[in-house]
Amino acid sequence: MKNERRRRCLNLKTLQNGSKPQASKKPPTPATSASSTKSHTKRSQILPPTGKVNSIDQKNVVKRNTTPATIPKRSSASIRGQGFEPRAATSGKERSTSKPTVSMVLSNNSESYNMWLQRHLEKERQKKLEEKEKQKEEEERKKEQMENAERAFRQWQEENQRRFLSQKQRREREERESADKKEQEKLERRRNAEKTFETWKKRQEEKLREERIRRRQEERHRVHSAQEEKRRQKAENQKVYQKWVEQSLQRQREIRQMNLERELALRKQEDEEKAFKEGLASEAYHLWLEMKKKEKAFSESLAYKILDFEHESKKRWPTPWIPTGNTVPRRFVGTGNRRRTLEKPLSIVQQRAKSVY
Repeated sequence: MKNERRRRCLNLKTLQNGSKPQASKKPPTPATSASSTKSHTKRSQILPPTGKVNSIDQKNVVKRNTTPATIPKRSSASIRGQGFEPRAATSGKERSTSKPTVSMVLSNNSESYNMWLQRHLEKERQKKLEEKEKQKEEEERKKEQMENAERAFRQWQEENQRRFLSQKQRREREERESADKKEQEKLERRRNAEKTFETWKKRQEEKLREERIRRRQEERHRVHSAQEEKRRQKAENQKVYQKWVEQSLQRQREIRQMNLERELALRKQEDEEKAFKEGLASEAYHLWLEMKKKEKAFSESLAYKILDFEHESKKRWPTPWIPTGNTVPRRFVGTGNRRRTLEKPLSIVQQRAKSVY
């Protein structure tokens, strides 16, 4: 419908300008038609939902509608019929009188827009009324559900209250019956206990009397047994004491004999050690005298003097070296085999003290 309206407006403009109508163009692509449909839907949603349309909106609508647009593809039969159809021999005056004016186009567009707008508003009102009806029905349904739930809750509460009261009455009745039964059982147990106590009391008195007689007899028997045990224990103790005295005297004699033998053995061992030490000391003294004689003879020999001279020559000088001038002497890099005097290790030879012999 929209494309048809645009095509009509385009034909009217070409007729007013005196030019020939353009041939049908290639039909639009699906993407172009979809975008034009979306733009038209957006324009229809942006327009105000009232019956009045101002002049500025009408002009904008006319401008948008009069823009050139793609014309849908026509059938080959219609094109063929239009191509071979002879033109009507009409003059220029008749053509000019049949041309539609801009005001006619604007009035047609405004009337169609008003009709479309009225239909659109009517649909919106019908839709809102239907939504209100649905909402009202939903509210009534929820209200009815709440009333049914409240009614069911009251019935359940009343039934529960009746059940609770009946259970309470039955429980109280059972408690009273149980209390009466317990009281009767308590009285019966008390009578039985009194009878049992009397029987137990008589039996206990007899038992106490027999116990006293038995205790006296046991006391006499225990005293007699204790005396017999004491005499027997005393005799055994006397025997044990005599035996211990004899063993003690024998042990003392053995200890004195062992001490005497140990003392003799120690004295003999000390004498042997003393003689061994004296012999060892005498031998060591003679050996030391022999060593001193050999040492004295070696100290007087030439070999000892040579060794003493070498030892003294290896010692450090007692005073450091003092340079002859204030110049630093030239240093020579020594080989690996030669070492400096200061780098020599300090060797201390342990010497024995000279003997007086």
